[in-house]
Amino acid sequence: MLAGPVAGGPRDRRDNAPLAVSIDWYEKVACQPDEILHIDANEIWEELSIPKQATGQELIEIWANLLRNIPERCVDVEGR
Repeated sequence: MLAGPVAGGPRDRRDNAPLAVSIDWYEKVACQPDEILHIDANEIWEELSIPKQATGQELIEIWANLLRNIPERCVDVEGR
């Protein structure tokens, strides 16, 4: 599912792209602060009763379903 630097792999030394999106760009171009839905992952785990022994596939399916059904286009997930 993930490969390269984001998954711990090496980064091409010739690649000078920024490593992340700055909060300034995100808030000015992508999403205004009042458009962002903030989700506390710890609360979601409790609300959905996600078992501690859930597999990676189960976790991805749970989160994909949750995010797919959120009407907001800007979501910030914090925690866990």
